[in-house]
Amino acid sequence: MQAAGTDTRIVQRIYLSWRTGAGATRRLVGLFWRVNDRVDFKYILDHHDIFDAVAEGFIGYPDMPPSVHTYKDVLPVIARRLVDPDRSDRVKYLEQWNATDVDIDDFDRIALTQAWLTNDRFEFLGEFEPKDGLNFVTDLAGQSHYNVPIGRANCNDPLTYDLERIEGYEEPAVNVYTMQGEPLGRVKQVHNRLFSHPDISNYTVELCLKDSEQNGVLKKLFVEVRLSAK
Repeated sequence: MQAAGTDTRIVQRIYLSWRTGAGATRRLVGLFWRVNDRVDFKYILDHHDIFDAVAEGFIGYPDMPPSVHTYKDVLPVIARRLVDPDRSDRVKYLEQWNATDVDIDDFDRIALTQAWLTNDRFEFLGEFEPKDGLNFVTDLAGQSHYNVPIGRANCNDPLTYDLERIEGYEEPAVNVYTMQGEPLGRVKQVHNRLFSHPDISNYTVELCLKDSEQNGVLKKLFVEVRLSAK
């Protein structure tokens, strides 16, 4: 849902993430940002992630080959990833990501849904900042390593979290647990920045399990994050 306030836009920036496949390390390779009424894009060439990605086979985003160039007015290109308005399950899909608000623009809807496609390895990770009423869904990282058993957490269960400083990472990891202290995974890159934002102490942060995919173990956990001003 959209955050309250004069500026109803939810995010100003979205990071482009790429990885070789499920369970592999995510590489932040590019950045989309708002410029007045348009969206621009550039590759993050001053960070090791893009060099690691290239070594792993990354060749760039379609129609935007790696370059020092800033690509301008790219929202029409990336908006193609949004779910087709004529799809019969569109409403259900958007409800899963808390992205049904008709006032949400395409850039915010990309951030909320991460614009997943089944035929590529990209994710669009919105940089959320604290706002009263902020409400989004994130899938936890590390599921291939945690092997969370079915029954450890159920839909609508409240969850808790803590921050962990890890050498070599700029932002602390956000570890997510059941209320009994059983580990479930970590908040993925970029989304984790919200939890260590300088203003986050002014807000109450609530987490609950929104949904899950199962295959003997909990294969994918979707966590709803809600903020309210104190």
